[in-house]
Amino acid sequence: MKALVASILLFSLPVLVSAGQDAPTKSVIRVHVTSQSYVFLQPWRKTKPSSRRGLGTCVRPNQFLVTADLVRNATFVELERVGEPGKSTARVKHVDYLTNLALVEALDASFTSKHEALALTDVKAVGDATAVWQFENNGTPVLGEGRIKAIELGMYGSDSAMLIYKLDIKLAPVGSSFVLPVLAGGKLIGLSMSYTATGQSMTVIPAMVISRFLTDLDDGEYQGFPRAGFSFSNMEDPQLRKYAKLNGKRDGVYISDVGPGGAAELAGLEAGDVLLSVAGFDIDRRGEYVDPDFDRQSIAHLTTTRHVSGDVVPLTVLRDGEFMELSMTLKPLALDEYPSLPFLYDRPPRFVIVGGFVFQELCREMLKSWGGDWPSAAPRRLVYYERNQWDLIGPDKRLVILTRVLPTPGNIGYQHFRFEMVKSVNDAEIQSLEDLVAAFQATDPEFQTIRFRHNSERIVIDTASLGSETKLVQMRYRIPRMAHLGEE
Repeated sequence: MKALVASILLFSLPVLVSAGQDAPTKSVIRVHVTSQSYVFLQPWRKTKPSSRRGLGTCVRPNQFLVTADLVRNATFVELERVGEPGKSTARVKHVDYLTNLALVEALDASFTSKHEALALTDVKAVGDATAVWQFENNGTPVLGEGRIKAIELGMYGSDSAMLIYKLDIKLAPVGSSFVLPVLAGGKLIGLSMSYTATGQSMTVIPAMVISRFLTDLDDGEYQGFPRAGFSFSNMEDPQLRKYAKLNGKRDGVYISDVGPGGAAELAGLEAGDVLLSVAGFDIDRRGEYVDPDFDRQSIAHLTTTRHVSGDVVPLTVLRDGEFMELSMTLKPLALDEYPSLPFLYDRPPRFVIVGGFVFQELCREMLKSWGGDWPSAAPRRLVYYERNQWDLIGPDKRLVILTRVLPTPGNIGYQHFRFEMVKSVNDAEIQSLEDLVAAFQATDPEFQTIRFRHNSERIVIDTASLGSETKLVQMRYRIPRMAHLGEE
């Protein structure tokens, strides 16, 4: 019994590693990041700078892999060799927030000339042993040993679900690190995406996702991970199976929605179809298939990671009781294709201020201003539009919001207008901030009239005083610029 307890304690505690053991000191580097984001409800202002640090893993000469979260809104990046003095300024070479991966590189390549790239390898099964390396401030390596608890799909960020590893592990309290390398057999199997405050469990971006990210970068033209562009419901309900005329013929899932302009719509997939197979893999009634590497997985793994953008994937569907074969060419969904952006980093929010009236476009970062409970705390109608953006806003359009009114003598009586959806300006329909600016400039009426989607009240502005009111607002509130419509 004592031997059993001793072995359990030995496994669960982090191990301080002697210099003769194989810590990947020459393959990792400390990454220090200073970041600064914007105040989305006052889009001309920035937040106070903050700092984060993590361990970057060498995967190419002078290229170190970190999570995108580490370098989000970075204004300054610096590298520090583990256990050695000196630092070097760095830059973000590439970042993909949908996959939560980024590469950083030193501006002076000689600073990292002695670093060695780690090879990638996949784990194959739940229970496989893993090693997570940490380093004390003096460079002493500390090894945390763990095992794979689960291999499944998980959320990577605002709008992306892909393969993850879940680990049972015990980490030492060696200081905070935003990202840590996870190894097996001396090779990189993933990067930590998150871990609990007690250091007993960890979510990991696996090597398969990392490998796809690096391969996509190799040709110099990054396409991004593909999105199939459909939603489905499981078919465990006998009534739904009967309605869809499946009736024991095969298993599959019910296609509940097909996104406009996506790979699925271009392939001819329709809402109401029953999807029976993808890329030759049969789909069960829960939307899973038997993966050659990772056992049962969601079909999203097939269309986001096992295949790449440009691959042609065969689909078998049941439509009105008849079998059909379709071909779907996978493609990514660019950030700017979303009617409401799922995230907005590394650039300022778009806005226009006219006579104290602050106009912005709906995006999720705006809603996150209400905190972690934003789905319940933010204005309900805005949350509803954000969640149903493809139907309510539509592709190639934006929802323009009057977010607030900065008081001036010319807008007295309108300060109660907050978070109203703009329908028109001078009877011109508004589907973007560019439309808004054009509508204000297109005519020269005595009054400018703004109407809203869900409010019968209207705003009427005296055109003659609009210019002076806008200048007054800029001076009174010290706003550097009264509009931002670009990318930088």
